[in-house]
Amino acid sequence: MKTNTMTTETIVTDLPRAGQTLTMRLKNPTRKTSPRMGRRKSPTNSLTSNEVLPPRSDLQNLLINLYVRQIPILQKIQSFRHPMLDVYMRIATMCGDEIFYITFLPLVCWFISFRLVLNLTSLMALCICSGNYLKNTFCIPRPPHPEVRCVGHQDEDHGFPSTHTISATAFPSFFVWFMYNVQWQDAATHPISAGAAFILLCIWSLSIISSRVYNGQHSLTDVGAGMVIGLTILYSWINHISPVLEYWASSGGPLVGIVLFLGGAAVLAAHPTPDRPTSALGESGLVVGAAVGCSTAVWMCHYFNLLEGSHISTTASFFTSSHPAILVFRFVLGCVLVLLSRTVCKKLAGFFVSRYFPSTWERDIKYVTPSIHDTRPFDNRRGIDMPVKYLTYYGVGVMICFGVPAILALMGFTTMVPMAFTL
Repeated sequence: MKTNTMTTETIVTDLPRAGQTLTMRLKNPTRKTSPRMGRRKSPTNSLTSNEVLPPRSDLQNLLINLYVRQIPILQKIQSFRHPMLDVYMRIATMCGDEIFYITFLPLVCWFISFRLVLNLTSLMALCICSGNYLKNTFCIPRPPHPEVRCVGHQDEDHGFPSTHTISATAFPSFFVWFMYNVQWQDAATHPISAGAAFILLCIWSLSIISSRVYNGQHSLTDVGAGMVIGLTILYSWINHISPVLEYWASSGGPLVGIVLFLGGAAVLAAHPTPDRPTSALGESGLVVGAAVGCSTAVWMCHYFNLLEGSHISTTASFFTSSHPAILVFRFVLGCVLVLLSRTVCKKLAGFFVSRYFPSTWERDIKYVTPSIHDTRPFDNRRGIDMPVKYLTYYGVGVMICFGVPAILALMGFTTMVPMAFTL
């Protein structure tokens, strides 16, 4: 197939609401497809007698046309390749994965601040969930393979917008802003200048964003929309959402823990379901569970005064030891406890969901990356991984922010002290 000319080629695109497969014959990428509904009886038409053309908005029409027109552009970008660049872009993509951010959380919680980990986990959940909500709403596929080369593992969800880009725009930017405006209020404590930190931030974020296009995972429209969404979330978080979240965690009443858990479950229950199963629901369950677990743990520490100190910045004093071996031992022991809690929570969550909700959450669902060549029938089942990951990483979040510091304190390996700054 000659994708550069895009003449009279059949493009199969997943779209929401009607939940059927839409087949468009595009003789010209700029030509709009008719939004009419109904059965096509002629054997020469693109749709079979069992397929229905779903209603589509002007925005969906625009995204589809942009998707098709950008395929030659992506092929041109991928013509500039080098083995070393392939390795660099694969590493950059890994630094934007959800599992990387989850792994980063213990370092933030144990060595910097409870206040920062509270913000970062909730910010990450907002970034990933907002992206997955839109992915499952518009159902625009990723760049087609093998027409566009895929470097590394192909993600098993839709393409628009890029959640990697949303997170890479908002997450590290808030981290740098927090460290230079809250944690290191005194300029003398800055390890590097603010200008140098901004340059490193741009390199980090742009590397992740560009890797999504270079690796054939997203189109330019996907990453462009992701940057706009990420900047909007970042501005809203710093100026509006973060103060409210910190107030709830530090001054909320006795029902905050229950409200947080039920609120996270409600967010996932309202999550749009695509017309074919993808991994987006499981990703949303993971990040929401981690955010709710960390927020609940921070609230517990304050409301019940479980750890010494009364401020949201309370943390374990891992840096008070003068011997590096002790620091390494505490960190390794903490990681072992977190991994153990993840294994236990996953087993318990899988047993609970399978036993009490067998008809709501399907276990045997295979995820396949949606593509323009996809002809699978309509299937809106929800996999068991979303509730299981929500419960699992809820427990992991509680263990990171409360369990590990408390256990180490009981074992006499550390004490709980407030950090130098307060709210």
